[in-house]
Amino acid sequence: MALRLTIEGLVYGGSGIGRAPNGKVVFVPYTVPGEVCTVEVTEDKRDFSKARLLSIDEPSPVRVEPFCPLFTECGGCHLQHLPYEAQLEWKTKIFQETIARATDLELVPQAIPAENATGYRAKATFHVEDGKVGFFRASSHSVVELEECPLLMPSINKTLKEIKESLPEAVHTIDVAVDVDTDKTTAIFYTEDAGCKLDIPHSTVLKGYEVRVKRRFQRGRGRLLYRRGETDCSYTVEGVRLLYSASVFFQVNPAMNRRLVQKVVEAVGKDVTVVDAFCGVGNFSLPVAKKGCRVEGFDIDGVAIEYAKRAAGLNSIEVAVFFPLDVERGKVLEKIAPSVVVLDPPRGGCRGLATEVAERAVERVVYVSCNPSTLGRDLKEFLERGYRVVSSTLVDMFPQTHHVESITVLTL
Repeated sequence: MALRLTIEGLVYGGSGIGRAPNGKVVFVPYTVPGEVCTVEVTEDKRDFSKARLLSIDEPSPVRVEPFCPLFTECGGCHLQHLPYEAQLEWKTKIFQETIARATDLELVPQAIPAENATGYRAKATFHVEDGKVGFFRASSHSVVELEECPLLMPSINKTLKEIKESLPEAVHTIDVAVDVDTDKTTAIFYTEDAGCKLDIPHSTVLKGYEVRVKRRFQRGRGRLLYRRGETDCSYTVEGVRLLYSASVFFQVNPAMNRRLVQKVVEAVGKDVTVVDAFCGVGNFSLPVAKKGCRVEGFDIDGVAIEYAKRAAGLNSIEVAVFFPLDVERGKVLEKIAPSVVVLDPPRGGCRGLATEVAERAVERVVYVSCNPSTLGRDLKEFLERGYRVVSSTLVDMFPQTHHVESITVLTL
């Protein structure tokens, strides 16, 4: 069913929002507020519909030509049709509206723009299908083949070009990460064939790789078959050398992560006891500890915890200790009474842990979030127990996408 409608705004996810003649909300990707568009409904729910864009009948003067020929095909970018300044303006507005709906707070966050709107990603996952190497199509598991991605750091694009011709058919997924301190790369090749033989010719940028057995779409790291070269990476922030690899989570925008860490270190303060939940490789823990705080870091990923421990030794930081723990199931605060808790959960947030922290009346909470919806839900837990928000900051880690990182500081 085709409709003609006016786009009234943008929502979390990057879609434009309009209304059908009967008043029903319609979400349309790749549109700009103020545009009049013809769309086709692809999914009709009771309270809303989703549609695909057929034509832009009255374009917005704000609209720009996307710089990537695969925009709208590849599922990675959502906002290339907007100039960067407008992207950040709408991300800020969406963040404010989302938090207001959940908490009635009218936050006015400081918005820190990205240093680079392209060429910023230090990690990528490529999928292989019928000889094609690329990213998944939006809302699909079919592969869009690519030669390079303008959001990736040049060393990843160069790695992709060098390895494509050497891939055996058995490889289905490839993780590539940049060693930020050297601009070299490492990779993990995933296969379902335990006899898979991979022979990468001499590379000018790939310094090492692993081959692992794992079913397509299976979670986890799978089983290591063999390793070639050096696969550990390092990244220096706030005078601390962090360690990681392509197999663990780390922030993919190194330049903006420095701004993020700086803000968290400032919010935590000095000479306090800190619990860093979801600590990963120590991205916040170690810079905070270097400033004189006693830190206990927890994370469900034991491999990330080992990297954090190694980095603590490498940097001669003795006041940070790390433990593998599912913080949503374990009682993090049973044996420690911190002055500050740093929360940096995945997109699902941390409802259970937020309740535990609030009930323990921890003096200050520094909540780093990549999802304003779950942040709003968790903030409500704190506000109902007497906390107040003292600062809110957006750090645009992900230009051209709808994603945005935020830091919310709460005190009793």
